Amino acid sequence: MTFDENFVENLNKNLKKRPFFEFYDYIQRFLPLLKDSIRNQRMQPVEHAKIEMSTREIIDVVLLFYKDFDKELYNKLNDTLMENSFVYKTDSPTRSHLSKNFFDEHKDELEGKSTIFQYSEPTQDGGVNAVGVISFDEKNYREINLNPRNNIDSLVVIAHEFAHALAQRVQEFKVMKADAACEIESLFIEHVVVDCFKNIGILTEINYKNSLTQQKNNYLSCAYSILDENKIAQHLKYPVTKNSLENFEKKFQDRPDYEKVMDIVRHLAEPRADFEGMRKFRYVVGGVVATELYKDFKKDKENTVKKYKEFLNKNAELTLEEAAQFLLGNNYIKRIQSACVSGLNKNL
Repeated sequence: MTFDENFVENLNKNLKKRPFFEFYDYIQRFLPLLKDSIRNQRMQPVEHAKIEMSTREIIDVVLLFYKDFDKELYNKLNDTLMENSFVYKTDSPTRSHLSKNFFDEHKDELEGKSTIFQYSEPTQDGGVNAVGVISFDEKNYREINLNPRNNIDSLVVIAHEFAHALAQRVQEFKVMKADAACEIESLFIEHVVVDCFKNIGILTEINYKNSLTQQKNNYLSCAYSILDENKIAQHLKYPVTKNSLENFEKKFQDRPDYEKVMDIVRHLAEPRADFEGMRKFRYVVGGVVATELYKDFKKDKENTVKKYKEFLNKNAELTLEEAAQFLLGNNYIKRIQSACVSGLNKNL
């Protein structure tokens, strides 16, 4: 691989902006548990059953789930989707978040609205499914962007996104105190909705097993991304130089993961580099806490739902440690350690 001065400059610029090395220094204490949680496990192929449903029909099924789960959350979700909401159906799936052009084109229709709900009909590949907060002309909007695939997993995906819509950061336009905690609410709901749909016959036994495998694959994929980027963080230092990159390549050239690692290095120097490991850390943390919380739900649904609702109302103000302690109790560290050591995904 050739490392010219332009490559080195772009790589350093991206590594500083993120900040890459500081993040991986911070998570070193978590890595032994992460490795424990995935040991002896491999991703498995999944083929989700096709469905003949419109996006609105998928949404209606998911809303019925929330209505059964908790009527207060259902009412809040229904209000978020419909009250003071600009609903916009696109002709084809969107591949990115809302752009400036969108706001320019719909400026009059957005007057007085607090939610932008954009969706498309299901397709084989789908598009972006995301819920968050977006600002334009000094005004905040809730952004709900649904572009499902035409398979049964879309029911789980939309249930996941709707949990985000109920969280404090979206409801109150608040910045998360700990970004790593922002997937807990949705990964917990994934466990609940999959079991619910199995129990009422929406998911066959095969579909149910595929959904559990999908959850496991998602977790493993995130864990692999973190561990791969960590290899780079542990063998390079900032600022990176042409010489240090060449030495780095020599260390890996005889290893089986050489091509994969060098592809990541190449990607990190691109103008719109996606630092996958850093981004996916929230899914790993959320997966561990959510799995433990779901164990509580199966033992005591009423009190767990009550705690979950309290969490949704204040989770933007909590650190990662505070979020885990609130949901799992004062022994949260031992619970997380035990779950990882026993092999987290064996419990899914």
